[in-house]
Amino acid sequence: MPMPPSPLTFAEFVEAHTPVANELPLVHTTRCELFKQLCSAGYLSPRDCPVFKEPLLYFFYGRPAYRSKLGGRPDTLMNPMPICFVFKPGAVGPDFKRVFPFDSGAASAGMFVPHVEPGDLLAYSLPPNLATIRKAISAFFETNDNYFFGTPRSDPAAANAISAIGSYRSLLNEGGPTHYDDRRSAIEVQSDQNLILRNNVHAVVLPTPFLKFPDVRHAIVNEWRATPIRYSHFRGTVPNEYVRIIAEKVETLLTNGEYI
Repeated sequence: MPMPPSPLTFAEFVEAHTPVANELPLVHTTRCELFKQLCSAGYLSPRDCPVFKEPLLYFFYGRPAYRSKLGGRPDTLMNPMPICFVFKPGAVGPDFKRVFPFDSGAASAGMFVPHVEPGDLLAYSLPPNLATIRKAISAFFETNDNYFFGTPRSDPAAANAISAIGSYRSLLNEGGPTHYDDRRSAIEVQSDQNLILRNNVHAVVLPTPFLKFPDVRHAIVNEWRATPIRYSHFRGTVPNEYVRIIAEKVETLLTNGEYI
């Protein structure tokens, strides 16, 4: 009697799909207090990662979702406020160190339990290249537009699949109040290489008052040859609340560029 076929792994399921047509840019979010160091250095560099025990540089594919641990309380200063880099296609890669369909740090900290257990993190690792990322969007979101807004595709067969495939689908589809945010559906890209900013940055989304510093404006416009996109600063606001405003700015950028 023939043996039943083995269930697909998470990566095998993704690779069986046709990639979506358009490539989205990678984004990287940092804080104002670190930005002037980047202006002087002219590049992003990997930093020690407590999860993978090596220096890594983190990006999200197509949309900003990162929230700093230092930005969760009201603050009158701009230091912890987020600044988002939107990179040109091809600026990073073509191959990466690792790719996950969600924030690996949040997963390793147990934020996605009961759907994803911290010890199962590596079961969700994807081949580290752009083609696979675009296949993942096709597999779980169908379109770039749905992916950007975190809207999963309707696919009962995949939702009932066993192992990591079904667990990820259940994570995406859980509705109502939860203890996790949109990082559950933001594709994470890791690199172990420095990234030169000059000619590789498409836009920088930052607080309007911060752009008034001459060295900041000079670095963005003259050194990196990027477009500054401003958002308003309201004194005393929780810095992480600006992530949603930044996402709207990036949405406009992607819509005008016909990415979504």
